[in-house]
Amino acid sequence: MGTHSIVYTYVVPGTNCYDDCEFEITVHPLPNMDCPADFEICMSEPPVEVHAYPEGGTFTGTGMFFDAGHWYFDPAVGVGVYLITYCYTDPVTECENCCEFEITVYYDQLIPMDEGWNGISSYVTPDDPDIVSVMYPVEDKLIILYEYPDKYYYPAYNVNTINVWNPYKGYIVKVTDDCQLPMCGNEVYPKILSLVQGWQVIPVLTSYPVDVEALFAGVGGMVIVKDVAGTGTYWKDYNINTIGTLDPGVSYFVLMNDEGVIEFPDQADNASPGTHSSMVPVISPWNEIKQMPSSHLVAFNLNSTVFEPGDIVGGFTGNGLCAGLTEITTAGQPFALNLNADDQYTAENDGFETGEYIRYKVYRPSTGETFELEVTYNPDMNQGFFELNGLSEVTSVKMSATGIGEGTTSHISIFPNPSHGIFNIEGINETVNVKIYNAFGEEVLNNEVNLPQKLDLSNQPNGVYFIRIYSKDGVHFEKLVIN
Repeated sequence: MGTHSIVYTYVVPGTNCYDDCEFEITVHPLPNMDCPADFEICMSEPPVEVHAYPEGGTFTGTGMFFDAGHWYFDPAVGVGVYLITYCYTDPVTECENCCEFEITVYYDQLIPMDEGWNGISSYVTPDDPDIVSVMYPVEDKLIILYEYPDKYYYPAYNVNTINVWNPYKGYIVKVTDDCQLPMCGNEVYPKILSLVQGWQVIPVLTSYPVDVEALFAGVGGMVIVKDVAGTGTYWKDYNINTIGTLDPGVSYFVLMNDEGVIEFPDQADNASPGTHSSMVPVISPWNEIKQMPSSHLVAFNLNSTVFEPGDIVGGFTGNGLCAGLTEITTAGQPFALNLNADDQYTAENDGFETGEYIRYKVYRPSTGETFELEVTYNPDMNQGFFELNGLSEVTSVKMSATGIGEGTTSHISIFPNPSHGIFNIEGINETVNVKIYNAFGEEVLNNEVNLPQKLDLSNQPNGVYFIRIYSKDGVHFEKLVIN
């Protein structure tokens, strides 16, 4: 550094003639840099302002952004270690220097949520339990958060009667899109939960699945455990268990006829946590089901059965909307049908109104027929009029003598079927919506299509698929086979 004199001398070749000149070079020092020390931040935190010196430089790196004259790091970029570079150029000397530091983003629990209604819980006590802070990472997708039975956080209307997150509570949430809620804090201890008489929403106080039967073994007052927004049900009196395990991050409805206590075991003591009954969505010729946190359970406990394995039983509103269905897997075994209430947060009709009479149908895929059902109820329980968290028992069923063909009322034809993946759809000249599902209930296609049309599914694996075509005349439903 400093000013240095430089002399340049030139000698003419073959002579003693020469001349020289002199100039100075000034070397300026690099700016002295001071970057932040490496630090950690929870993924649930809002963007944090970052400072380095001299001020006026530029940060580069994943998660950095500039807003209103300040630099911020947004931990919503996700879990990981991020290398951040800060460079500053001296406006006088134009010398640039840089420094680096690392930001580590972490979480202690990540709670997944699907579009629509979910039951959620945590096995950690958040560092900042303020409900607004807890829900901050999903605030742009959050519609409402319930703490059963009468507290809620409704940000659109600036209403908050929950105030703080309690890990010993289960919550009900509705979101506009699939998302994940990160949470940082200490794991909950003790893992003991007191249960009251009646309905309640419970959390899962462990980081691993817990067998529902083992958890409630010896709890004499337990009647039902069911999904908050799903079809999983453990109804001990009927030996119905389509839940299997209670999963971390999820909450569940529990009905008790007496007080009780459950204790979530330590992982070391939970040698056999059971198997989660992952319910494959049932594909039917009826409308798609919207799962709600308000539902009515119907146990089919029949002395003799008219059902066959593969039959699909649905519950219908007065205007013909299917608001719940289940597939018969074993003939003669009791099963539960979970019927959903109308969603008050949507304009359209999604399910049952309180007091509405429940109607039943069965679809038989083996013949493509739909039959009306006439049922007889246990007189000591609800007689088939929908109520929130209602319970009914069907003891006998009569099936209509003649079935109605489903998916054959329109002029639509699909051929060849089976095929190697190329199907022709003909019969009408119309723009329709086509949805195709695989055997696991996963949607593999959802498009607006002008019929007639050639449908190319050759990129899909061989197997059974289900197609729904929504036209002006209704819904065409058919099974497709790719071989």
